[in-house]
Amino acid sequence: MKTVAFRIKGGKNYGWGHVVRMTVLADFIRNKFNNTKINFVVEGSKGVIEYIRQRGFGVYEIPFDLNIRKEESWWPFKESVSLIIVDLLRVSDSRVKFLRRKCEKLVIFSDIQIRYPFADILVYPQVFEPHSKEEKIDQIVLKGPEYFILDKEYLFFHKKHKKILPQAKSLLICLGGATQTRDYSKLVQALLSVESIFETIDFIIGFEIDIGLEAYLHKSLPKANFIKSERGLSRRLYESDIAIIAGGFIKYELAAVGTPGIIVSITDHQHELSVMFSAKKAAEYIGLLPELTAEQISRAVTELSSNSSLRTEMSFAGKQLVDCLALERLTPFLMN
Repeated sequence: MKTVAFRIKGGKNYGWGHVVRMTVLADFIRNKFNNTKINFVVEGSKGVIEYIRQRGFGVYEIPFDLNIRKEESWWPFKESVSLIIVDLLRVSDSRVKFLRRKCEKLVIFSDIQIRYPFADILVYPQVFEPHSKEEKIDQIVLKGPEYFILDKEYLFFHKKHKKILPQAKSLLICLGGATQTRDYSKLVQALLSVESIFETIDFIIGFEIDIGLEAYLHKSLPKANFIKSERGLSRRLYESDIAIIAGGFIKYELAAVGTPGIIVSITDHQHELSVMFSAKKAAEYIGLLPELTAEQISRAVTELSSNSSLRTEMSFAGKQLVDCLALERLTPFLMN
């Protein structure tokens, strides 16, 4: 029997992208390889822990931001496991070395192309650069959106024709869990100035939004539909004419279904990734949200909603960029 351990982190302030990505991968491995035992070792909020358990995986919860010495004492497996898959924003060399000692094969997913010489496989789904000469010969390096993991439901909408209207009538907003209240206030001002353009506005507020912030949004945007669950997100993205999204994983989900979007980055590392992504013409990147004005956001929304030719180009570019087949490409490297 193969034993697989996922080492991840997620929650309100860290975001849910790494959690969702790895549970999709874990589910694919479980369905494709019957003789496999899968567990998660998680720095996570209560919502994250429950989310993983509901999907039928074993969960070992560890405190947030442990140093490596303390993580060694918390590590739940006495025996070496077949495979450890790590999906964290950054991993120290000491943690990489420790995890490599605990498994037969170590895989690290990284979105900002940090080099980890002690890993067996590195996966950089958001890096468009070609392979560089300094990479190790005995290390497998997988780069590019062809390795960006998406749930199988996205492939269904990827294959469907995306209708582009002369004037966009529906707007979706999804900014993730790390957005600050002051930035939501700015976004509310922008939406109030453009809401008459749209017949529907859907606002994905996520699993763990602050109660006070949720009440503020409901009061400020009475015409909007507020959605907490991620269920049916692929359909909502596909059925929206345009979207305002954060610079995290969702830009690839949006591209996969062919929906034009406006990206605002929430953190510094999202800025770099959004610049690279927008160069592929699948969405428009307008900058770091804390540095934008409400007027800049509303102007971008107004212009994109009325420019059907630009939206058509974005839709085509997005589907060309993301084909939703990453799981099939990755598993032979991971499980062989």
